[in-house]
Amino acid sequence: MANKLYRIIDATLECKGDSLKISYAICFEENGIFSFDTRVTDMEFYKKYRNSYIALHGLTDDHHRIEAKGLFISSFKMPSGSIILTCDRFIRIIKSWNGELIKEYIPFTVNHSRVYGIELEGLKMHFSDRTDIERYRKYGKIEDLIDFKFDHNQCGLLIKDESLEKYYSVLFSAHSQNDNILVEFVSQSGHHDLFYEDYKRIRSTFIQFLSFINGAHILLRKEFTGNFHSLPGMGNVETEITSTYSRKPLDKQYYSDYLPINQDHTMTDRILPILMLKGFNNYYKFNKTLDLNALVASLNDAYQTSGSRERYYILITALERIVNNFIKPNQKSNNLLETDFFNNTLKAELLKTIENYRSEIKSQNNAAYDIFKSRIGGLNKLRENDNKQKFYQFFDFCKIDGSPYIINLIEVERNQAVHEGKVGNDDNEAYTLYLKLDHLLRDIVLNLIDYDRIRKPLVHYQTPYPYSTPWSE
Repeated sequence: MANKLYRIIDATLECKGDSLKISYAICFEENGIFSFDTRVTDMEFYKKYRNSYIALHGLTDDHHRIEAKGLFISSFKMPSGSIILTCDRFIRIIKSWNGELIKEYIPFTVNHSRVYGIELEGLKMHFSDRTDIERYRKYGKIEDLIDFKFDHNQCGLLIKDESLEKYYSVLFSAHSQNDNILVEFVSQSGHHDLFYEDYKRIRSTFIQFLSFINGAHILLRKEFTGNFHSLPGMGNVETEITSTYSRKPLDKQYYSDYLPINQDHTMTDRILPILMLKGFNNYYKFNKTLDLNALVASLNDAYQTSGSRERYYILITALERIVNNFIKPNQKSNNLLETDFFNNTLKAELLKTIENYRSEIKSQNNAAYDIFKSRIGGLNKLRENDNKQKFYQFFDFCKIDGSPYIINLIEVERNQAVHEGKVGNDDNEAYTLYLKLDHLLRDIVLNLIDYDRIRKPLVHYQTPYPYSTPWSE
């Protein structure tokens, strides 16, 4: 059932430089998706932009400014002009910062506003930090060492690129009204000085990084920004500007426990701080060239998919993609050996040998002699489609040892899956091969970001398996 959220008393629709005033609109929410019920009298606006994204801005009847981006026309009725605009992106509510009533919409930019926090859906973790509350009675302070609970996680976060280098303390806490997690950003000085324009640069990477740790998809539900804020208590945030994303709730998910942050508070305490402080900036750096976000999305997609072979095909495609991303900027030379040595020594000897057996070769296959000679000239070239060599180079870069499993994956298994559609000899073997590939891809990311601590594999693709004992340091 749709929930009525806002009545808009003065609004404007905009699209590609054109604008259209509307006298009212009602904002509804149903199953996480926002929509606007309104009426247009300009039929040309509908005809011109019925297949385009539209923006809306205006005032609510309780005197808040409202913006909505990514609207499309999902219903239109003639001759009344009644339309339903469905939101694909977000709605943004802007409250008065000084308590005065807002009487007209004034354009503004959110880029220079501070980011106090975000609300994430689908993130599951045990909390490892506690909030201590001192209690007193007439006779003095009550010493109760067991009267506490773990209610948040606090980690360091380094953000560093060409134009930004800052350290933040990131606080994770449970939302007081739902199952979501609130994430707050505080600088070393204790202030909220992460600005929206900087936050936007890391937003998608930060959320995908968290979803990798989480072992399942995460949705960005809200952003809390603006020039003032109040924190009524742990688990709730109020700010001048609240942006809420129009997305259906995540269905029931399966969570990979490879990084067991949702096992107990001791595991979280030994995993999350290291990943956040040491790992995020490395992830941010490698994501620019390797597109780690796409790899993480594939890992999460596969984990939610039924069927071991279907899961395997998702991951083997993801492996092919990241290897190609790696090899393009790292291919220093097309020559396998030094040119003079190959041309003057090896190539000459090979041509001499073929010439010595010319008659016998032609007697068996007349065309073979010329084919062999032409191929010798290209033996020293690393062909663009020489995928095996690319894989060996990539795994070496990611510090993945050349175990029998890795060699078989490159030489046999990958070819059978991609070209023959074969994954294992039976369902059990297919499931094992999927798990090994899943763990390999997770290890690739963890090695790249320089994480060398706890991992919780279900199978081992090499022996000894790195950091697989939950109690190892």
